[in-house]
Amino acid sequence: MPGRPILKLFTALVKARGGFAVLYDRIAAGEAVKAIAADYQVSRPFLYRELTKTEKAKELYRLAQQEAADALAEQAGEILDNAPEERDAIRKAELRANHRKWLATVFDKEKFGESKPGPTVQVTLGQLHLQAVSDHGVIQQAKADFVARQAKEAELAGTTPVKALPPPATEMVTVPKAELERLRKLAELNRERERLERSWNDDEPEDETP
Repeated sequence: MPGRPILKLFTALVKARGGFAVLYDRIAAGEAVKAIAADYQVSRPFLYRELTKTEKAKELYRLAQQEAADALAEQAGEILDNAPEERDAIRKAELRANHRKWLATVFDKEKFGESKPGPTVQVTLGQLHLQAVSDHGVIQQAKADFVARQAKEAELAGTTPVKALPPPATEMVTVPKAELERLRKLAELNRERERLERSWNDDEPEDETP
């Protein structure tokens, strides 16, 4: 078959360079599939078919593209930051950055696609102050009620009430909901990728001998 020599050469290069995981890592880093294909001496369609020939491989490819979206967004920022302060250079940098931003939306529409603005709530400083005063009053009243109830119980029991120790101070760190969701999704993607890469050996192309 005419395509077998190419497949044998490609398979040999893949194994010599660390396996198929290396290919997915390069895609995840934002490298173009066409450039990777040239490095492995095959065409882009050939490489794409090999990287998506099974359901597991398709999932790995999809995960790599989602990771690439982050890399491309970072590249867009670096291009703009490093652009010379000249009109033509800035214009060229904007075009390159916009292309990478567009690719990021293609690879991960959920994260980089246009999103509809959510509902907003407008409050004034006066409202915030009144709310803070109200919350403080509720807390103080709750403390007073607790002390009075404790004293009443002690009086009925004929004992001296024991003052409750204050709860230990804890440092509260507020993390935006969007950031928590991003970290959760990234962890899921990494776990899924590791799982699929471990099972990849079952579907790797065999080194055929004539």
